[in-house]
Amino acid sequence: MEEQFASDPAVVVGSSEWHPGVVGIVASRLVDHFGKPALVIAIPPNEQVATGSGRSIPGFALHQALVACDSLLEGHGGHAAAAGFKVKPERIAAFRDRFNAYVASHFPGGTPSPRLTLDAEVPLSAITHGLLKDLDKLEPYGAGNPKPKFLAAGLKVEAARLIGTGEVQRHMDFRVRQGSTTIRCVAWGMADRMEELMSAGGDCCLAFTPKVNEWRGERKIELQVIDLKPGKTVDLV
Repeated sequence: MEEQFASDPAVVVGSSEWHPGVVGIVASRLVDHFGKPALVIAIPPNEQVATGSGRSIPGFALHQALVACDSLLEGHGGHAAAAGFKVKPERIAAFRDRFNAYVASHFPGGTPSPRLTLDAEVPLSAITHGLLKDLDKLEPYGAGNPKPKFLAAGLKVEAARLIGTGEVQRHMDFRVRQGSTTIRCVAWGMADRMEELMSAGGDCCLAFTPKVNEWRGERKIELQVIDLKPGKTVDLV
Protein backbone atom coordinates (compact mmCIF):
# COMPACT_ATOMS: atom_id res chain seq x y z
CA MET A 1 0.00 0.00 0.00
CA GLU A 2 2.70 2.48 0.96
CA GLU A 3 4.79 1.68 -2.12
CA GLN A 4 2.04 1.80 -4.76
CA PHE A 5 -1.09 3.53 -3.48
CA ALA A 6 -0.06 5.84 -0.63
CA SER A 7 -1.71 8.89 -2.20
CA ASP A 8 -5.03 7.11 -2.85
CA PRO A 9 -8.02 8.29 -0.80
CA ALA A 10 -8.81 4.67 0.07
CA VAL A 11 -7.03 1.36 0.47
CA VAL A 12 -7.86 -1.25 -2.20
CA VAL A 13 -5.41 -4.15 -2.28
CA GLY A 14 -5.52 -7.75 -3.46
CA SER A 15 -3.28 -10.78 -3.69
CA SER A 16 -3.40 -14.45 -4.65
CA GLU A 17 -1.39 -15.23 -1.49
CA TRP A 18 -4.06 -14.09 0.96
CA HIS A 19 -6.63 -16.37 2.58
CA PRO A 20 -10.25 -15.15 2.26
CA GLY A 21 -10.84 -15.96 5.92
CA VAL A 22 -8.60 -13.14 7.15
CA VAL A 23 -9.27 -10.29 4.73
CA GLY A 24 -11.88 -8.71 7.00
CA ILE A 25 -9.49 -8.61 9.95
CA VAL A 26 -6.75 -7.18 7.74
CA ALA A 27 -9.10 -4.52 6.39
CA SER A 28 -9.86 -3.42 9.97
CA ARG A 29 -6.15 -3.14 10.74
CA LEU A 30 -5.55 -1.11 7.58
CA VAL A 31 -8.32 1.31 8.55
CA ASP A 32 -6.67 1.73 11.95
CA HIS A 33 -3.26 2.29 10.36
CA PHE A 34 -4.14 4.58 7.44
CA GLY A 35 -7.38 6.19 8.61
CA LYS A 36 -9.00 5.47 5.22
CA PRO A 37 -11.74 3.09 4.03
CA ALA A 38 -10.04 -0.23 3.25
CA LEU A 39 -10.93 -3.09 0.91
CA VAL A 40 -8.86 -6.28 0.94
CA ILE A 41 -9.28 -8.91 -1.79
CA ALA A 42 -8.26 -12.58 -1.76
CA ILE A 43 -7.68 -13.78 -5.33
CA PRO A 44 -7.88 -17.60 -5.49
CA PRO A 45 -5.49 -19.01 -8.13
CA ASN A 46 -7.21 -20.40 -11.23
CA GLU A 47 -10.65 -19.11 -10.20
CA GLN A 48 -12.74 -16.54 -12.00
CA VAL A 49 -14.04 -14.60 -9.00
CA ALA A 50 -12.14 -13.09 -6.06
CA THR A 51 -13.59 -12.43 -2.61
CA GLY A 52 -13.16 -9.11 -0.84
CA SER A 53 -14.00 -7.60 2.52
CA GLY A 54 -14.12 -3.95 3.49
CA ARG A 55 -14.17 -1.76 6.57
CA SER A 56 -15.01 1.92 6.73
CA ILE A 57 -14.36 5.08 8.71
CA PRO A 58 -16.95 7.22 10.53
CA GLY A 59 -19.05 9.27 8.13
CA PHE A 60 -18.55 7.03 5.10
CA ALA A 61 -21.25 4.48 4.21
CA LEU A 62 -19.35 1.57 2.70
CA HIS A 63 -22.38 -0.28 1.36
CA GLN A 64 -23.45 2.78 -0.62
CA ALA A 65 -19.95 3.09 -2.11
CA LEU A 66 -20.18 -0.49 -3.35
CA VAL A 67 -23.56 0.27 -4.93
CA ALA A 68 -21.81 3.02 -6.91
CA CYS A 69 -19.35 0.35 -8.16
CA ASP A 70 -22.05 -2.24 -8.82
CA SER A 71 -21.36 -2.68 -12.55
CA LEU A 72 -17.80 -3.83 -11.80
CA LEU A 73 -18.78 -6.34 -9.11
CA GLU A 74 -20.24 -9.83 -9.18
CA GLY A 75 -22.10 -9.20 -5.95
CA HIS A 76 -21.89 -7.28 -2.67
CA GLY A 77 -23.63 -6.79 0.64
CA GLY A 78 -23.16 -5.27 4.06
CA HIS A 79 -23.75 -2.03 5.92
CA ALA A 80 -22.17 1.35 6.53
CA ALA A 81 -19.21 0.08 8.54
CA ALA A 82 -18.43 -3.29 6.95
CA ALA A 83 -19.21 -5.09 3.72
CA GLY A 84 -18.25 -8.03 1.55
CA PHE A 85 -18.08 -8.30 -2.22
CA LYS A 86 -17.00 -10.44 -5.16
CA VAL A 87 -15.06 -9.19 -8.17
CA LYS A 88 -13.36 -10.69 -11.19
CA PRO A 89 -9.55 -10.35 -10.88
CA GLU A 90 -9.25 -8.57 -14.21
CA ARG A 91 -11.62 -5.86 -12.97
CA ILE A 92 -9.79 -5.05 -9.71
CA ALA A 93 -7.78 -2.16 -11.20
CA ALA A 94 -10.91 -0.51 -12.62
CA PHE A 95 -12.77 -1.17 -9.37
CA ARG A 96 -9.95 0.46 -7.39
CA ASP A 97 -10.13 3.56 -9.61
CA ARG A 98 -13.90 3.88 -9.29
CA PHE A 99 -13.95 3.26 -5.56
CA ASN A 100 -11.21 5.84 -5.01
CA ALA A 101 -13.08 8.35 -7.15
CA TYR A 102 -16.21 7.83 -5.05
CA VAL A 103 -14.27 8.31 -1.80
CA ALA A 104 -12.59 11.44 -3.19
CA SER A 105 -15.97 12.92 -4.14
CA HIS A 106 -17.28 12.20 -0.64
CA PHE A 107 -14.26 13.87 1.02
CA PRO A 108 -13.25 16.71 -1.35
CA GLY A 109 -10.85 18.08 1.26
CA GLY A 110 -9.23 14.68 1.78
CA THR A 111 -10.13 11.93 4.21
CA PRO A 112 -10.38 13.35 7.75
CA SER A 113 -7.57 12.76 10.20
CA PRO A 114 -8.26 9.63 12.24
CA ARG A 115 -9.55 10.19 15.75
CA LEU A 116 -9.49 7.82 18.68
CA THR A 117 -12.71 8.09 20.69
CA LEU A 118 -12.21 7.26 24.38
CA ASP A 119 -15.00 6.48 26.82
CA ALA A 120 -13.40 7.66 30.06
CA GLU A 121 -10.18 8.50 31.86
CA VAL A 122 -9.61 6.07 34.71
CA PRO A 123 -6.95 5.59 37.39
CA LEU A 124 -5.18 2.23 37.33
CA SER A 125 -6.58 1.47 40.78
CA ALA A 126 -10.10 1.44 39.29
CA ILE A 127 -9.28 -1.35 36.83
CA THR A 128 -10.41 -4.32 38.88
CA HIS A 129 -11.91 -7.72 38.19
CA GLY A 130 -15.25 -6.26 39.28
CA LEU A 131 -15.01 -3.54 36.63
CA LEU A 132 -14.20 -6.06 33.92
CA LYS A 133 -17.11 -8.23 35.01
CA ASP A 134 -19.42 -5.23 34.64
CA LEU A 135 -17.95 -4.42 31.21
CA ASP A 136 -18.72 -7.97 30.08
CA LYS A 137 -22.41 -7.09 30.43
CA LEU A 138 -22.04 -4.65 27.52
CA GLU A 139 -21.31 -7.45 25.05
CA PRO A 140 -21.68 -8.37 22.27
CA TYR A 141 -19.44 -5.71 20.76
CA GLY A 142 -19.69 -4.64 17.14
CA ALA A 143 -19.96 -1.67 14.81
CA GLY A 144 -22.83 -0.12 16.77
CA ASN A 145 -21.44 -1.10 20.16
CA PRO A 146 -17.64 -0.85 20.16
CA LYS A 147 -15.54 -2.24 22.98
CA PRO A 148 -14.91 0.46 25.63
CA LYS A 149 -11.62 2.33 25.34
CA PHE A 150 -10.02 4.09 28.29
CA LEU A 151 -7.30 6.62 29.00
CA ALA A 152 -4.82 6.48 31.85
CA ALA A 153 -2.43 9.43 32.31
CA GLY A 154 0.54 10.10 34.55
CA LEU A 155 1.97 6.59 34.25
CA LYS A 156 5.54 5.41 34.72
CA VAL A 157 6.90 2.69 32.45
CA GLU A 158 8.82 -0.20 33.97
CA ALA A 159 10.59 -3.25 32.52
CA ALA A 160 9.85 -2.52 28.86
CA ARG A 161 10.97 -5.18 26.38
CA LEU A 162 10.30 -6.40 22.86
CA ILE A 163 8.54 -9.72 22.34
CA GLY A 164 7.65 -11.91 19.38
CA THR A 165 8.28 -15.25 17.76
CA GLY A 166 11.31 -16.17 15.71
CA GLU A 167 13.83 -13.52 14.73
CA VAL A 168 11.28 -10.73 14.40
CA GLN A 169 10.05 -9.09 17.60
CA ARG A 170 7.14 -6.88 16.60
CA HIS A 171 5.42 -6.32 19.94
CA MET A 172 6.11 -4.56 23.25
CA ASP A 173 5.60 -5.88 26.76
CA PHE A 174 5.96 -3.53 29.72
CA ARG A 175 4.48 -2.57 33.06
CA VAL A 176 3.08 0.79 34.10
CA ARG A 177 2.90 2.16 37.60
CA GLN A 178 0.58 4.79 39.03
CA GLY A 179 0.83 5.32 42.76
CA SER A 180 0.80 1.90 44.37
CA THR A 181 -0.82 0.15 41.38
CA THR A 182 1.19 -1.67 38.72
CA ILE A 183 -0.30 -3.41 35.67
CA ARG A 184 1.20 -5.32 32.75
CA CYS A 185 0.67 -3.88 29.26
CA VAL A 186 0.94 -5.48 25.83
CA ALA A 187 1.29 -3.32 22.71
CA TRP A 188 0.77 -5.55 19.69
CA GLY A 189 2.66 -4.49 16.56
CA MET A 190 4.22 -1.46 18.26
CA ALA A 191 7.84 -2.58 18.58
CA ASP A 192 8.91 0.38 16.45
CA ARG A 193 7.55 2.73 19.15
CA MET A 194 9.82 1.54 21.98
CA GLU A 195 12.07 4.60 21.73
CA GLU A 196 9.01 6.87 21.69
CA LEU A 197 7.58 5.12 24.76
CA MET A 198 10.74 5.84 26.75
CA SER A 199 11.45 9.29 25.30
CA ALA A 200 10.01 11.21 28.28
CA GLY A 201 12.00 9.36 30.91
CA GLY A 202 9.36 6.63 31.10
CA ASP A 203 6.42 9.00 31.72
CA CYS A 204 3.50 8.15 29.44
CA CYS A 205 -0.24 8.15 28.86
CA LEU A 206 -2.04 5.13 27.40
CA ALA A 207 -5.23 4.48 25.49
CA PHE A 208 -6.22 0.89 26.15
CA THR A 209 -8.79 -1.80 26.69
CA PRO A 210 -8.45 -3.94 29.84
CA LYS A 211 -8.43 -7.71 29.58
CA VAL A 212 -8.14 -10.70 31.92
CA ASN A 213 -5.23 -12.95 31.02
CA GLU A 214 -5.57 -16.47 32.40
CA TRP A 215 -2.38 -18.56 32.62
CA ARG A 216 -1.98 -21.79 34.53
CA GLY A 217 -5.08 -21.12 36.57
CA GLU A 218 -4.06 -17.59 37.54
CA ARG A 219 -6.18 -14.66 36.35
CA LYS A 220 -4.47 -11.30 36.02
CA ILE A 221 -5.63 -8.03 34.49
CA GLU A 222 -3.53 -6.57 31.69
CA LEU A 223 -3.92 -3.59 29.38
CA GLN A 224 -4.15 -4.06 25.63
CA VAL A 225 -2.54 -0.85 24.35
CA ILE A 226 -4.34 0.98 21.53
CA ASP A 227 -2.12 4.06 21.45
CA LEU A 228 0.47 5.81 23.61
CA LYS A 229 1.85 9.28 24.20
CA PRO A 230 5.07 10.14 26.03
CA GLY A 231 4.71 12.56 28.92
CA LYS A 232 2.53 12.93 31.99
CA THR A 233 -0.51 14.48 30.28
CA VAL A 234 -2.34 14.30 26.96
CA ASP A 235 -4.46 16.87 25.14
CA LEU A 236 -8.03 15.82 24.33
CA VAL A 237 -10.40 17.40 21.80
